[in-house]
Order: sequence, then structure tokens, then C-alpha cells
Amino acid sequence: MQDLKFSAGNFKDLLKKIDKVAVITNSSWFKNLAETSFKLIPGIELKAYNFKESKAAKEWVKI
Repeated sequence: MQDLKFSAGNFKDLLKKIDKVAVITNSSWFKNLAETSFKLIPGIELKAYNFKESKAAKEWVKI
């Protein structure tokens, strides 16, 4: 439970350090869930890729 408190307490600081998230999945429902969820978090851009595109996903996050 202590870990959960620590994570929730530092969530704002963590969001300041993340500007891109790449989700790699072949599941269409998970892709849709991730894309919809991240619309609720301002300042973070999310792109979903399938497994064949994992190299492109890693490169996009680095940019």
C-alpha cells in the first residue's frame, strides 16, 4: 500500500517528465482503450503500433 501512496503522490511530477507514450499491441480493443484514455491526460501524446511496427514505435518515442 505504501508504494501506491508514493506513486499517486508523485503522479504530477511524473506527468511533467513524459510527453510521448507508444503502445505496442495487436489488440484492437486495447489500442482503442489506450487512445481514449490518454485523451484525458493533457500534454502526453500517445500512438499505438502493432508488433510489426515496434521499431518505428521506439524511434517515435525517442524523437
